[in-house]
Amino acid sequence: MNNENIEFSDELIGYIYSSRDKVLFDMSKLYDIDLYDDVVISRDDIQLIISACNSILTSTILEGTRELEVWTAMLNNLINMAQQALSMETGRVSIGD
Repeated sequence: MNNENIEFSDELIGYIYSSRDKVLFDMSKLYDIDLYDDVVISRDDIQLIISACNSILTSTILEGTRELEVWTAMLNNLINMAQQALSMETGRVSIGD
């Protein structure tokens, strides 16, 4: 069993949610994850999460934020973990606070 985890910032999720109307791509798989409950994330949703993270990283949405480096690292870590899950043909579990 793999016990890797990523601490995903409430502030980043809030920023992504508040910026959802400023971009032409769907980020809902990131901000729809319940931060306070345990959630199983399906393979299909993992692929959508990777796509959303890549779109955020290649856009200008995070430019000018004081947390740019930290948030970029979080998104890259999430992409890496999600790609590992896909390659191992497993889902992931989001464990809330």
